[in-house]
Amino acid sequence: EKRATPCLENLFKVDQDSIKMDEKAKEKFHSTVAKCLYISQHGRPDINLTVSFLASRVHNPNMQDGDKLLHLLLYLNGSKDESINIGCTNHTIIDISIDSSYAPHPDAKSHTGMTITLGTGLTDYASQKQKIVTKSSGEAEFVGLSLKLGQAIWIKRVWAFITIQNSDEIITILRHDNLASKRLMEVGRALSHRTKHMHVKYFWIKEAIRNEKIVIKYQKSAEMLADFFAKPNNGVQFKKFRNLAMGHQKIF
Repeated sequence: EKRATPCLENLFKVDQDSIKMDEKAKEKFHSTVAKCLYISQHGRPDINLTVSFLASRVHNPNMQDGDKLLHLLLYLNGSKDESINIGCTNHTIIDISIDSSYAPHPDAKSHTGMTITLGTGLTDYASQKQKIVTKSSGEAEFVGLSLKLGQAIWIKRVWAFITIQNSDEIITILRHDNLASKRLMEVGRALSHRTKHMHVKYFWIKEAIRNEKIVIKYQKSAEMLADFFAKPNNGVQFKKFRNLAMGHQKIF
């Protein structure tokens, strides 16, 4: 059997009434998810979001989680020849996108996706559950930026070393689709009573963007590649993002 996508739209929904797995099934579930995690980190970014969620369920899986894992395995069965193609369009440009899905997890925590590309395929990508509960989508986006921007800066410096050039000569574009968090990045402080509770540790972003000369660009959600790693996509949207992530089409 085969499936067209690695997950359905209900990926983050947990049925509390679903029967818990016994110890033997739980161990097999944990082992299989770990193997899928290895695959997702070694050339299959298209399953990264699904594996990230399933990895958060290994300590207390139920039969619904088992069905989601089976769906993923059937997708892999139908796409065994899929491979990632990584290329460089312009060695002076690094394109980064970071996006967050607001509170999709049962414990109300948000989920962040990140992509880094040199033009074709992804040189780095991540899909990660946030560790704190945020009070708005803008705050979730801002926390996601703080979570993953450091990784993007590290990639920039490594790339400068590899290409033997000054890191200031590398144009780093940060794509973002939330205007509220974009404003927080630019100002570097709380703007109203609704953001005063945010911890000062997240406001290092403004200084990092200035020091690393990162250009912030607004990107529509429908064109945001990091969305592929933050929330389930299906149909035409899934195929479009998968082709970009796997390097079947140039990103820029």
